[in-house]
Amino acid sequence: MHLIFRAAGAVLLACVLGGAIHGSGGADATPVAEAALYQSGVATWYGPGFEGRTTACGQIYRSSDYTAASNTLPCGSVVTVTNLDSGAAVTVTITDRGAFQPPIIVDLSLAAFNTIGYMDHGVIPVSVTQ
Repeated sequence: MHLIFRAAGAVLLACVLGGAIHGSGGADATPVAEAALYQSGVATWYGPGFEGRTTACGQIYRSSDYTAASNTLPCGSVVTVTNLDSGAAVTVTITDRGAFQPPIIVDLSLAAFNTIGYMDHGVIPVSVTQ
């Protein structure tokens, strides 16, 4: 529900700013839009058994890198994963395919997961934005 209100607020803000900016008679400017929401769901982490192996995107997996696995985002995408409980966020690059168990939408590297969550939680509610 929070995301619906957030998205509605961004649309309203863009409409208000757009009208004010384009009606000024000066050069047209585009209002800065809020980050695009790709999806929300649950994040987990992966690493044991994958360290040093080649990912589906052709890179070497390192648990200390800020990377993630996704089944829906293109390889090389840079996204922000935000913990919906704490507001903590981390920027990661999609380097692998994964998150095969719904409602998990993204598998984070160990370093990325530790930045926004605690290992004892195992999974955390997140949003994924560009």
